[in-house]
Amino acid sequence: MSRAKRWVFLTVIAGLFFLISCSTSKIVIDIPKPSDIDIPEKIKKLALVKYRLRDDTTNVTNVIREMVSGEGAMVEKVAIDNAMNGFREKMKEHSHFSITGLEERLVDHKPESGFPEPLPWQEIKEICGKNNSDALVSLEAFSASTSVNYSFYATSKKKVEEEQLRTVVFDLREKVVYVGQLLAKVELSWRIYYPAESKILFTKTVRDSTFREVEASSKKEAERKLPGKKNAIEEASFLAGEQFAQLLNPGYTTVERRYFPKGNDDFKMAKTYVFQRYWNKAAELWERNLNNPDPKIASAAKYNMAMINEMKGKMENAVELAKAAWQLNQNKTIETYIQLLENRLSNQRKQD
Repeated sequence: MSRAKRWVFLTVIAGLFFLISCSTSKIVIDIPKPSDIDIPEKIKKLALVKYRLRDDTTNVTNVIREMVSGEGAMVEKVAIDNAMNGFREKMKEHSHFSITGLEERLVDHKPESGFPEPLPWQEIKEICGKNNSDALVSLEAFSASTSVNYSFYATSKKKVEEEQLRTVVFDLREKVVYVGQLLAKVELSWRIYYPAESKILFTKTVRDSTFREVEASSKKEAERKLPGKKNAIEEASFLAGEQFAQLLNPGYTTVERRYFPKGNDDFKMAKTYVFQRYWNKAAELWERNLNNPDPKIASAAKYNMAMINEMKGKMENAVELAKAAWQLNQNKTIETYIQLLENRLSNQRKQD
């Protein structure tokens, strides 16, 4: 091989090594996202209020009729209780707010449509003072509906009579399968009151539903297999309560990011931890390379740690690390990531 060809060959190999050593991989991570409802930082304690129709009845005959039909004051009362339980259970998963009390308001009639008139501020302040709460979450309207559908389809059976002769016999007699479907829908209307400023922070109607499908050999059997309408409404109400609680609390969103998997033995081990989603263990290995004498390895470590900080919601730290990574290695991936982080941080500050 001539000297010129050898030089070209070595240059190509060196270029390939550089590309490989600086290559990135795509991963999917979960990053914090703000709550859908803008709640002032001062609010930490919440009191709850639910309404109940004054004319509900405990007559046994009426209760049984309501349980079958899925309608009536008693069904609504239990469904509202379930909605509040769903709200409280979901709120327990978050430490930002605490529930200080639950009040019940008797009302003479439901609104014909939409929300009723807001609660009087004097009443709100009394409830919040009694329960030592900063704000009031009120369930003020509820509606539910159910629909049941039955259908059927026919099938024919195929079976092997004699396996040795490989003879397949078709049973031409049709088998009728009955299908029962139950859909329950609920709508819950909520308000959040902030008595310190006499302000309604949020008004929202939350919708949820449950769907059940069963198969049976007859329509009567399908009817028996389906859950009762009352139970379906209660389940949908619980889910709707959970859904509203989720709006009040920060959550997570799944995004795609690039990271540097190569550098040295620490990066090789960290790649295994990333595959297993052991982020803390991977971060320990990257962190001890932040000041590596090789600038590209140090840059990769800083970039990867920026991603870890983004996952923890520490956006300022993430931007600082990403910029430090760029100073050591003017890589397009790092530049793009800095822009992304700065946009996220800017939007976050606007919301605050």
